[in-house]
Amino acid sequence: MRLIDGRRDGHNHEIRLSQGSRIGADFQMDRRLEIGAAHLAGGIDMLSIVRYLVCRQIVTDRSTLLAELDSQR
Repeated sequence: MRLIDGRRDGHNHEIRLSQGSRIGADFQMDRRLEIGAAHLAGGIDMLSIVRYLVCRQIVTDRSTLLAELDSQR
């Protein structure tokens, strides 16, 4: 008998052979690890990032065309 494991996350829809009354599934990350990873974003200082992005000067990598230099004297 074959069973389909259709959990909420949707990335483990695999057909497997049944093992008694159990349904096989792929290894999933423990919820405690996901909560710990979510707290990493809390330590970012947004003011310093915005200040860095506003005060930067953008330099292009492409070469300058002669038509663009025509207006500069």
